[in-house]
Amino acid sequence: MLPGLILGAIWAAAWLKDQAGQLGRTRATAITIASCCAASMLIPTALTTLDLHFTKANGVRAHGMAFRKVGPGEITAVSQLCRDIPPDASVVILDPLTADRFAQLVRGMCGLPTAILTSKDDLSAVIRGIQDVRRRPVLLAQDQAELPGTPKEVVNLLTTQEAHNLTAPPTRTWLIHYTMWMSTITVPS
Repeated sequence: MLPGLILGAIWAAAWLKDQAGQLGRTRATAITIASCCAASMLIPTALTTLDLHFTKANGVRAHGMAFRKVGPGEITAVSQLCRDIPPDASVVILDPLTADRFAQLVRGMCGLPTAILTSKDDLSAVIRGIQDVRRRPVLLAQDQAELPGTPKEVVNLLTTQEAHNLTAPPTRTWLIHYTMWMSTITVPS
């Protein structure tokens, strides 16, 4: 949606400039209108991205999101996760938090069929169904205790994300810790 608004604002600025020229205004008037339109797009963007603060002691200081890293280490963690999951796997996620954070990621980035199990009572049937189609069941969960067998920790990442503000643009980051354990069920011969 934002790119559409930006394109609309650029179109409106060009239209206003052309209207000023067609109405017989001077070139200076058209340039002034174009400059005001450009400023009306750039100033709010700079203020929200840079989070400028004006103080008598320090002058202008920028603390905004333009100077903060969001998600460092995530690409490496995702690449490692995809390498850790066997290519013939069908992934089953056992808890809602891990499902919310990783189901689409495993499906989209690792290219593996992924399901979310809502009741652990169905786990045996799900594993048998995966094995019946000659795929390897791989179970993922946030906590090691939720998994059968000998789970392996496949994600342990402390990183940052944008603060979740509802009424203003984010101006700071929060720490977030992602953990995930994996248990691979061997396929009987």
